[in-house]
Amino acid sequence: MLLLSSVLSMLSLTTVSAQDPNSPGILEPVLSVINQTDVRIPHTDQVSGGQLQNIVGSIERKDARDATSMMGYPITRVTSPNDDMEAALADLSDAAQEGNTAAMRQAAQELMDILLGNTQGRIYDGFAMLNFNRGGYLPDHVPGEYEMKELRDTGLTETGIDGQPRKIWEADANLLYYDGQIDSDLFLLRIPIEVHPFDVIRINYT
Repeated sequence: MLLLSSVLSMLSLTTVSAQDPNSPGILEPVLSVINQTDVRIPHTDQVSGGQLQNIVGSIERKDARDATSMMGYPITRVTSPNDDMEAALADLSDAAQEGNTAAMRQAAQELMDILLGNTQGRIYDGFAMLNFNRGGYLPDHVPGEYEMKELRDTGLTETGIDGQPRKIWEADANLLYYDGQIDSDLFLLRIPIEVHPFDVIRINYT
């Protein structure tokens, strides 16, 4: 009886999968109602045949050490910012107990550098642990804004959601994963007025 139930469950799952409304793309409800026809969004079929479908191109993997940090420096130290702050706090405490003023200042400066993102040579270089408006600290940041970037025209086109040739716009996002957390240099995205609602937007993640 248990075996029969398992087989029936598998058959049921197969039927549901075959009728998946998100294939070949997620249904866009508003445009579908307006146009009185199913409108599906390209590149939104999450997985097909074990392959990710929402990624354009292939994923490139490389060792972080000796790669280039977000700020453009060679990475020579692959550690967690939380671990480094904990170590600096311990050094600060030890120096205070010893009355070592110079060591206290050094440990305090280490903490400030981590909080403000002045960590040249480390994997988290540029990712300030203290979130505040640093303005455009990267070339593709909008000056004076908080981690804002503007979509740029790639000069390429592809078939859009309406079946017509549409421009492809893009922006770059640097991500840092550590200790179950994630940080990014892209919090806000400015959309140029020239962007058509049916144009294609791509985000390049590093």
